[in-house]
Amino acid sequence: MSQSTRFTRAAAAGSVLALAAGGALLASPANAATSATIQYTCTVLGGTQFLSGNHTVADTAPYGGDVDVSGTLVVPNALRDFLYQNGIRSVDGTTKVYALAAGAVPLTVDETVPKQNVPSTAGDWTINASGTLSLAPYAGATPAGTQLPVSLQDRKQSDGTTEASDLDATLQNYDANNAPLGGPQQIPCDPNDQVLTVGTVTVVAADSATAPKLSFNAKKDVLKAKSTVTSDNSHVTPDGKVKMVLKKDGKVVSTATKTLNDKGVASMSMSKAKNGNYKLIAKYLSDDAGNFNTSGGTATKKVS
Repeated sequence: MSQSTRFTRAAAAGSVLALAAGGALLASPANAATSATIQYTCTVLGGTQFLSGNHTVADTAPYGGDVDVSGTLVVPNALRDFLYQNGIRSVDGTTKVYALAAGAVPLTVDETVPKQNVPSTAGDWTINASGTLSLAPYAGATPAGTQLPVSLQDRKQSDGTTEASDLDATLQNYDANNAPLGGPQQIPCDPNDQVLTVGTVTVVAADSATAPKLSFNAKKDVLKAKSTVTSDNSHVTPDGKVKMVLKKDGKVVSTATKTLNDKGVASMSMSKAKNGNYKLIAKYLSDDAGNFNTSGGTATKKVS
């Protein structure tokens, strides 16, 4: 993870575990730390209590990839005691938070709160959560080099009115025997017209890997060269071109620059391949927008 940002959020008691995700979405400017507080109104348990959390996100994200998020949420002792006295011994859940990037691009972060025990002893309770924010759905609007200001605010419906919530939590309580207490709770939380611009995520080029392959069809006397380009840290299939150099017994016999198809594959072939030791040298030249780093590889094949 690159330089990171920590920030604090507050939310109503109803969100309990939901706030771990609430903080995670907002990313900081590169080489800087930003701290901010936002307050949600969550309808649950018939009242409002406030929780605060510190969350860390990466300042950069690979093109079409994920931003790792993590955080801690501090539950006040009074709320911890309320849960424990009502037979709740552990909790887990998921959350979904909505925000806007550059004032227009919608972003969603999903975070998981693994099952954690409710402490029996007095004191504030720290809850951990983690998840990812995927940029894949917004890849077209966020090429490498994009400075992506991210803000949390009320979402607007098509008629101009605000959505019911901008943080949705689904939480499950368990008893001492690890049996669910009731069904999952749906907890909506609203930022009440607050607009919080926390910082900027810098989108960087994603890594790539090039896997060349040589195959020979003896019946057709054809040597086929194929190069597949993938990315381990992006959900988007690389596009662009691959330069392929084919050598026979150390001497270049064919050179071509081929465009990747929608599966990230480029190929060429050579008819009437003579006996010898062939080597394919492939280099991915990246895409025109520079969304992926270059990569290369080699493959060999003996024809006899």
